[in-house]
Amino acid sequence: MASPKHVGGGGMSPSRVTLMERQALEKGDVSMLATLRIGELDKLVAKMKQRKATCLAAVAQYEKEIAHIDTEAKNIAERYAPLCKRLEQRREERAQLQQQVAGVAKQFGDILSSTKRQLRASTHERVQHIRLEASLELAGARGYALGKESTVYQRTSALRPAAGK
Repeated sequence: MASPKHVGGGGMSPSRVTLMERQALEKGDVSMLATLRIGELDKLVAKMKQRKATCLAAVAQYEKEIAHIDTEAKNIAERYAPLCKRLEQRREERAQLQQQVAGVAKQFGDILSSTKRQLRASTHERVQHIRLEASLELAGARGYALGKESTVYQRTSALRPAAGK
């Protein structure tokens, strides 16, 4: 017969012999084989119960963690929903304020443009008024006017085209 090392193939120690190796070694005693099988099945059931207990403990722990996560998610959602609502309100307020600022900036630009236009017009009118006053003062000092209708202006303007020819 083959030794337990060679039956299992590989370098297993002789103290650890599988059920199949034992069955190969024990050929004659059927009750002994049945006892061996029952012993191996008992060991298998014990291992399975151990694994089941380990798995059930892990599942219980996971369920506990999931319940904790659900509670935390609920607490966060209770705070998160009002924050989102307030954020949306602030965005609306920001949009309204931006529209108001744009309107005010346009009004300011319009007022500035109008003011510049009025300033230019009033400056032009002021210069015209100063010229008129100076002309009137000069006419008063000389005793005659220098307007287009004056004879002095007509004589000097009549001489200029002739000089230019």
